[in-house]
Amino acid sequence: MMRYFIIILIIIIFIFEGVLRFIFHLNQEVLYDESKDYEYLYQPNQNIKRFGNTFITNTHAMRNGALRKDAKKILFFGDSVLTGGIMSSHEDLATTLLQINVEKVLDEKIDILNIASPSWGVDNAFSYLKKHGDFNASTIVLFYSSHDAYDTMTFHKIVGKHPRYPTIQPCCALHSVYRRYIAPHLRNWFKSQSTDKNALLQITTASLFSTGWKDFITYCKTHKIPLIVVLHPTVNEIQAGSYNKNGLEIIELLQKHQVEYIKELDFKPLSSYYREDGMGIHYNNKGQKFLFELLKPIILDKVK
Repeated sequence: MMRYFIIILIIIIFIFEGVLRFIFHLNQEVLYDESKDYEYLYQPNQNIKRFGNTFITNTHAMRNGALRKDAKKILFFGDSVLTGGIMSSHEDLATTLLQINVEKVLDEKIDILNIASPSWGVDNAFSYLKKHGDFNASTIVLFYSSHDAYDTMTFHKIVGKHPRYPTIQPCCALHSVYRRYIAPHLRNWFKSQSTDKNALLQITTASLFSTGWKDFITYCKTHKIPLIVVLHPTVNEIQAGSYNKNGLEIIELLQKHQVEYIKELDFKPLSSYYREDGMGIHYNNKGQKFLFELLKPIILDKVK
């Protein structure tokens, strides 16, 4: 009897593994590298599929294909909203749509570079710029939200430690499901810890305004590169009809330094453009398309 039970159990395990692997592609995860300069970033040269979505990075760890030497460069810096993560497929990203459509309209090569990572603040982005250069950018776009006013680097050890920031691929799809979705909840249950996402990621709010904002302003003025800031609202801010205190501080800084900025809130984004992930900040595919349509005329004007 025990022998048959073991055989049936093995068959069930193989069936589950097959479903998770071949239907949901859960044997592949987005991988990260730790950085002494900007905390962490995606590993370069990735090409994976998960939940049916395609995720690629180039040799510079941007969420793009290879850079083209003869193409104009527009740099987008941001966090998980801009990069989309694995829940947004490469072809659905606003930056991908922008590149395809702007090239078609202008009939010339334009690289719209998506340089972003989950929970990246403006100082993370500026540290990347200092390390890798501006790639002869014709325009730099910062895509951030109100909470990024005080989001500063802490260099907490999360890469290879937190399940959302793995460094190696799982041995199988079942292993991925366990380490990504089951193990964290088991640890929290046994340790009676908070399940708050920010607590898990050790994200803290700094007491000082992020220096990255002024660093970008100074850099772009010195190098004569147009700078645009896109202020992305949360669902709560949409419902309130206004950016919160931190967002208003960002706007005040930008106005003081005469930096061009775009308030997405003015363009009436809908809450249906956001993922139902409980965070109220990440765009779904409708939101990515909304962002593309909002930015297309602005980017066209910058590269003409």
